[in-house]
Amino acid sequence: MSGSAPTLFDGARALAEAFDRSFAIARPAAPPTPRDFLTVRIGGDPHAIGLLDLAELVPLGKLAALPGNPSECLGLAGVRGGAVPVYDLRVLLGYAGGGETAPWLAILASARVALAFDAVEGFLRLPDDAEGDAATAQRHVRQVLRSGDAALPVLDTDSLLAAIRGRADS
Repeated sequence: MSGSAPTLFDGARALAEAFDRSFAIARPAAPPTPRDFLTVRIGGDPHAIGLLDLAELVPLGKLAALPGNPSECLGLAGVRGGAVPVYDLRVLLGYAGGGETAPWLAILASARVALAFDAVEGFLRLPDDAEGDAATAQRHVRQVLRSGDAALPVLDTDSLLAAIRGRADS
């Protein structure tokens, strides 16, 4: 006989080796997780707010004035049966205050606070590895995203809340 017939043991060894080799094969990299943003206009300039930072987006209704409130606090708005303090993003970001009250409210997810802004521009979905500048000289901006030719400052809602709380504590 020129060769021996394969045995059950040979078949089991071949299966075990194939099983072991499957762990050595590199898995394909997972595609980047997209990040979602609401694009808005504040003081005439485009900005972005991470959708995970928002609980709700509502049009501004009537405001109840608060006596002695700081210039950035517009008053209280009724939202879903509760009172929410409303802060003007234009003033918080250093734009000239005054004029007509911004018609939109972004209710933050981390605190029951509303930020008033001028206009809803749209929705933007970018991969997690989208190009962005982390260093920025703008107040309350986390990073600046590049989407085509547009540069969108992403608002840092934690920084905005800290500024609001700081003013309330003083």
